[in-house]
Amino acid sequence: MTARVLLSLGLLAAVLLLVGWWFSEQGPPGLSPESPVQQRTRLGGQELTGLPPDQDVEVPAVRTATPERASARQVVAESDPAPVASRRTLRGRVVDDGLGAPLAGARVTVSFRLHGEFSNLDLAHSRSSRPVGEVASDAQGWFELAVPEAVPLDLKVAFQGYATARRSFLFAGEEVLLRLTPAAVLAGSLTRAVDSAAVEGALVRGWDEKRVELFRATTGPGGTFLFDDLQPGVITVAITPAADAKPPWKKVELRAGARARLDLVLKAGVRMYGTIRDAEGRPIAGAEVGEGWTFRKSVVSDALGEYELLGFAGPG
Repeated sequence: MTARVLLSLGLLAAVLLLVGWWFSEQGPPGLSPESPVQQRTRLGGQELTGLPPDQDVEVPAVRTATPERASARQVVAESDPAPVASRRTLRGRVVDDGLGAPLAGARVTVSFRLHGEFSNLDLAHSRSSRPVGEVASDAQGWFELAVPEAVPLDLKVAFQGYATARRSFLFAGEEVLLRLTPAAVLAGSLTRAVDSAAVEGALVRGWDEKRVELFRATTGPGGTFLFDDLQPGVITVAITPAADAKPPWKKVELRAGARARLDLVLKAGVRMYGTIRDAEGRPIAGAEVGEGWTFRKSVVSDALGEYELLGFAGPG
């Protein structure tokens, strides 16, 4: 029994010696030993391939970062120009709504409101916009315009005899189809009640049921106004004369291909005047005095703090 155990131990020792010799000669399984050339071509853990046999490679010296080099790199980085904001396109097609035929030569304008994504009580700020570009549709009604990315855009398309189409909150990369319908027309006049004289220079504004402003203009020498590119539907018209009382807002229903009229007779209102002073009684120049919280009709005090507002009256 003891002889058998000794024989087994001897055979196991012989096998272990044989395995150890094999690893010492061949290396770990799956890896082949490196030649002297392969050892010389290994630089910093990277293999250089494509070298002819037995060619020596000069190992470059490691260049350490000095304060001078770091400063030079910083100067170069700071002097590099800022990356230009990438621009894409807004693309679309303009067609007749009834026939589907393309409309060539339609005037397409794109803008964006500076504060279009926010609601605020400063109406001048909330309505301020910046033009992006303008282009005409081609023979097939297509248009394409480079626009800034990630900015909500306003699109307006005008064509003679058709209602001006508007789209809001569009973005670069979109494609839109605009079907133009025959325009509705609004015409009218303003006269004074006291003498039937025409009211010139009065501001006429209109907006749709979504509060989108459709037009803004002043009356001409005859106190008349005309808007011939309106979408059918119910609109609100506001009149702000310079020296007469404002009439109430008017609702007008527009129909495609039809003309609507709005003739108004304005009252004179009253003359509001006075002086603006500070707590010590000194006059304040440049103070704005106006009607309502929007100051739609307003005047500014002069160097003596005095102001005069004509036509002060009307609802509210």
